[in-house]
Amino acid sequence: MINLIAAITYYPKSDQFIIAVNGQLPHESPEDMARFTKLTSGGVVIMGRKTYETLGQALPDRTNIILSRDPMFHLSNARVARNLEEALKIAPKYSSDIWIIGGGQVYKEALEKDIPDRLYISEMRGHWEDDSEILSQGEGVLLFTAVEVRHPVQDQVVTFPRVNWEYYKALYIDQCDDHTLKILSKTSLNVL
Repeated sequence: MINLIAAITYYPKSDQFIIAVNGQLPHESPEDMARFTKLTSGGVVIMGRKTYETLGQALPDRTNIILSRDPMFHLSNARVARNLEEALKIAPKYSSDIWIIGGGQVYKEALEKDIPDRLYISEMRGHWEDDSEILSQGEGVLLFTAVEVRHPVQDQVVTFPRVNWEYYKALYIDQCDDHTLKILSKTSLNVL
């Protein structure tokens, strides 16, 4: 089964969900990170090169497939695929449990091509404040529940693409302490 897993934070000014700012998550949730680790361990994780570089290492207890168009990009601790299609051909050799874990371009391509069978979406509580709430410490500072994140260049904000919800039905929704977990499926309504 091909799964897509993401943690997203709402930004009302542009009516978008943010997944990263300056290569960092705009939210912290030990509960969500523990769930991510539990779900993806033993499986295959597919990620873009920038996501891999942000992590700084291959994720342990998983087969890591890193996407890079650069023919000179090679890793000793992970598999490298030139595109998502190649990664999806490689992945079943290692596990039937396949996870697309980001970043933004990888999510966008997977959703546009209707690849994931299931979506695991953690909508984090709170949201980014609009420009009227920018701190006086300088331009480019946004607030997220009182945590400052500086991003002088707008393209350093990575957003989660729109989902065509007609393909997915809710399997499970849980209100956690700091986020809402939504698990959606296009192939099955079986209980998890």
